[in-house]
Amino acid sequence: MAELPQSVAYSAWYQILIKAGFILISRGKVGEMYAVPGHPEWILILRTDRLSIFDFVLNTLVALKGEVLTALTHYWLSTVLRDLPNHMVWSTQNENWNAAVDLKKVYPFLPVERCLVIKRCSILPFEMIYRLLLGGSVWKSYLKDGIVAGQRMPENMQKWGRLPAPILTPSTKADTGHDINISVQEFYEKAGTIGHPADDLLREAYIRCIAKAAKAGIIIADTKFEIGIDEKGNPMIADEVLTTDSSRFMEEENWREATDNGCDPAFYDKEVVREVGRSVEFRTASGEIIKGINNLEPDNPEHLALVHAWKVPEKVVSDTTERYLEIFERLIGMSLEEYQHKHMGVE
Repeated sequence: MAELPQSVAYSAWYQILIKAGFILISRGKVGEMYAVPGHPEWILILRTDRLSIFDFVLNTLVALKGEVLTALTHYWLSTVLRDLPNHMVWSTQNENWNAAVDLKKVYPFLPVERCLVIKRCSILPFEMIYRLLLGGSVWKSYLKDGIVAGQRMPENMQKWGRLPAPILTPSTKADTGHDINISVQEFYEKAGTIGHPADDLLREAYIRCIAKAAKAGIIIADTKFEIGIDEKGNPMIADEVLTTDSSRFMEEENWREATDNGCDPAFYDKEVVREVGRSVEFRTASGEIIKGINNLEPDNPEHLALVHAWKVPEKVVSDTTERYLEIFERLIGMSLEEYQHKHMGVE
């Protein structure tokens, strides 16, 4: 399980769920996954308000963050992606609600606003990162030789320029340390026969969501998917989907203005936290000064302790909440609370 600061290591519902008979299966940077009593084919995933950047979990909570992640995943899978293979278990009360609403009848304490019941499935050890705009972690690779994940990119592109079509830039998932970027060909070789069908499925999902967001004047610059495998060995969409933790969102108008002026657009995700994280300086026991959390190693105990001791500025935390809520409302066309009540069965 992920190395977390002690103060945020477990959600406020952890002890309650354990006492009620739920079993903690895994604890990620943000999510907690539980086995559901009496339903061996189900998993309850609870999204906390924890915050992570550069593979480190920070010593803070971002208000409503877990609720936004849950609602966004619910929105995409209950609308645009409803007909694509995915891991959601739907309610017997309302076809658009998640089965977490059904569980709440038995477990009244369950925070439906941050919980989803999903099907048990295997998850392949890859991060499937799709990009519509050329920027972020692959920009240096493009500047070096024009190659990104083994693919030749168009010449003379500017940072955050729009690609002719979305590209895949996969990485391997690491239990400790940083994920390792690989080429598309390496992914196909490592994934075997599931590689091409998984790519086709997730690429289709991304393209659909790009089109939907565009109607609201929003660009989904990039996103990260997980590959789930169903009982027949076929790929399906799993884990969080097109959320503010797994994707970069921006307003199209702002993007046009920024790229015309050679600037970075305004991001509606946790980029504001990453920016601060890149600028903070840490002093090691040997006296070495290291600038930026992105230059620390999460499997180094000293680096881990330094990051866990760092206090994220309150303004950065509150700004992150505001950005998450704002992009949710822009995308969905209603407030988080209204969506939860109308579409998720939250009382």
